[in-house]
Amino acid sequence: MQNLNVSQIAQIFVFVTNLLKLFAMAKKEEFLFGIGWYKTANETCKEWAKLYNIPIWKAAGIISAFSINNGWNQNVSWAELFILSKFGKAESKGMTVQKDYAQAIWDCKNYEEAKQVFLAEDKNTYKLYCFFVNIYKFDKVLESEVNLTPKEIGNLPVVTMDRHAISACLDDPTDTPKASQTKGKNYLKYALAYAIAAKTVGLTPQQFQAVVWLVVRRLKEVSKHHG
Repeated sequence: MQNLNVSQIAQIFVFVTNLLKLFAMAKKEEFLFGIGWYKTANETCKEWAKLYNIPIWKAAGIISAFSINNGWNQNVSWAELFILSKFGKAESKGMTVQKDYAQAIWDCKNYEEAKQVFLAEDKNTYKLYCFFVNIYKFDKVLESEVNLTPKEIGNLPVVTMDRHAISACLDDPTDTPKASQTKGKNYLKYALAYAIAAKTVGLTPQQFQAVVWLVVRRLKEVSKHHG
């Protein structure tokens, strides 16, 4: 656990305990849906690859680009509209930042280039990189395949950490942490906690993350209606 002091390492294991507690709260349907979530997303990319004659990694990258501030259904809808717009069959929708990332992915010649779109020196988009890789390589336990920026991050487990995933680490699934929690060394702590907890229960980090995310979403809804 490079770049972490003793206090930070101790904190990670508190996070692991919190995550395992939430994981144990998963309903059967949440567990089954969660462990297959990234595989299902990958299957969507494979369908688009055949339908639009594009590489699977390109479909995964465009979906990741449109994940910014989007729920899943709109995410997929806007991503497909973007692809269709490239063939003159639809008008692209979405925010400028989403379209810019999607266009950058579209222009890439291969997967190696596409990874760098989300890892540019002046951007803090490691979460998008993780989402991209988790969809494209849904069945792999991965560590970062690149030299990350900012440099202090080091090598991380490839786990998609949004604010909801982080609230689970903090044992407050009804709260939404600030976006700053997903940056730099903070990301390292949370990602490691998910990787350790996932190994404890025999899942890949991305499977574990998806299951816990579903539990957190349910608890947020309950809190919203009873708060």
